[in-house]
Amino acid sequence: MNVITKENFQKVRWSDSYEYLTIKGCLRQITSENISRSRKTLSAIKFVQLTSFLNIKLILENCSNLVRLSFSNVAIVQKSNFNSKTQPLIPLPHLEELEVQEWLYTLTKYEYWILDFLNRGCSFGKLEKFVFQGRENFMDEKKVGRFQKHLRGIIDPTVVTKFLIKNSSTLKKVSIGGIGFQLVDSTSTRFGNQMARVQLNSFRFDLQTPGVDLVLLSQRRLQTLSCTGFLQSFELRAKQWIIQSLDCNYITLTFLGIFPCIISDVAPDKRTSLYTIDCDIFRRCKKLESLFLNISTVHRKNHTERFSCGRIVNIHLLPVCLVEIELYAMKFQEQDVDDLCKRLPMFRRLRELVLNSPTSYTLSTVLVSNLPLVDSLHHAKFFGGQFDDPDTMQRIIKKRGVYTLTIGENTIEVLKNDSAHPSMSVSYKSSVSDKKIVIK
Repeated sequence: MNVITKENFQKVRWSDSYEYLTIKGCLRQITSENISRSRKTLSAIKFVQLTSFLNIKLILENCSNLVRLSFSNVAIVQKSNFNSKTQPLIPLPHLEELEVQEWLYTLTKYEYWILDFLNRGCSFGKLEKFVFQGRENFMDEKKVGRFQKHLRGIIDPTVVTKFLIKNSSTLKKVSIGGIGFQLVDSTSTRFGNQMARVQLNSFRFDLQTPGVDLVLLSQRRLQTLSCTGFLQSFELRAKQWIIQSLDCNYITLTFLGIFPCIISDVAPDKRTSLYTIDCDIFRRCKKLESLFLNISTVHRKNHTERFSCGRIVNIHLLPVCLVEIELYAMKFQEQDVDDLCKRLPMFRRLRELVLNSPTSYTLSTVLVSNLPLVDSLHHAKFFGGQFDDPDTMQRIIKKRGVYTLTIGENTIEVLKNDSAHPSMSVSYKSSVSDKKIVIK
């Protein structure tokens, strides 16, 4: 039994030694005798919902071999004041991962309180991964403002910043943001020089978080970078932050994901104007393997559905070292798509290619000619793609080997067959009828 609740507390077999435990909605007092068999074996513990601080403290003090520590949607009771000047630090020398998350609504005083305790009351020797995350969802600006104002009155808004700096020598992966997240005012100079000590390999953040640029723009060795959040505009500071970060990390960056959502009331035919990304900004990223661009938009009043928006231009200038490419936009330039198809043989390691647009674009026979030359390719999809000359395409396919051609509506899909002689299947959906031709 690895999940302890108030209902099953009496049935827990404390005589067993556990490697991982979840304590969910349980205020029953755990004793040192209860966990005596798990002192050395317990490597992961998760606290969920209603939680007793006394149980948290007891387990941390008795289980020094913890590797993963997690708090999810917690409401902490029986809190006690911790004085770091009079009480010894709790050593957690093997802890590698710490997660503090609130997925139901907004970060609350409890998440900040437990992080403040961990920051002042514990010591970590190997902490590499840190997650401090609220729910990522659209919320009315007035509600967000009320939450932020309420939190400022009961928490130290710099506790996350202090935690990052204190553990800068070991931290490698950080994910922060969401509703109710507080970092530090970007106009503050209090932590500017110290933040340069926080050098990460992986950073996932919310673009709307005030002060997040202090962390982002101090990075010099990022390998993975993911950007999320609900924004009023992408074209202003958010886009500039990303460009500046690329300038500082282009030598090491291998993964880039840009997934924010723009809050906008513009008409559908105006969505193309919401942003433009020029792929020339990625040209210097010679180690970039995965690129995902999916900046969407949501209506301020009816925010249940996201829509494609904006433009991605110069896609033919993407670095040829890429292994995965996924681009979502309101519109692609047809000449850019054609130029990308011409350069495909240069992408020696490309395994997956996705272009997605609600606005149709033409794919020339160059695509069919060049795709088989990319030996590494396993999957390609072109949503909104249309062939300019299906008859010529079929003749080329006959010459290339075994292909499956499905003519359908608004999608062209390429799949490599799992056979002794790998080949590809090209599917194209049509609104009139579906035809499937197997050519040998």
